[in-house]
Amino acid sequence: MDRDGRYLRTVLPYPANTPRERAASLGQLEIDGERLPVVFDGTAHTLAPLTRWMLKQNMAFNPQGYVVMVSGNEWKTPRHLLALHAEGGARADVDFVGPRIAAGPSRLASSSSTWL
Repeated sequence: MDRDGRYLRTVLPYPANTPRERAASLGQLEIDGERLPVVFDGTAHTLAPLTRWMLKQNMAFNPQGYVVMVSGNEWKTPRHLLALHAEGGARADVDFVGPRIAAGPSRLASSSSTWL
């Protein structure tokens, strides 16, 4: 939505035409040449990791131009920063799941050293 409340685009779940490199860190399957998103939690209908039980948030932008959010509190896992490309998907050069920002037993870890 823009500042006047007009719909602009959906960034999550990412659009079907999102470039492969921007969908990679969000998870995707390829079946018979067709790319399909991964369902991370069927009961919550989440198509991105660590997005179950996300609280309402204001959007923040990293100076490099990607949207930064805080992960949901899933089964006592640590909270992480999450990065979205403003056009949908994740940045090709930055993992969707970023640095841990709150303690907890880690199931997911960021492999990107260029996240922030």
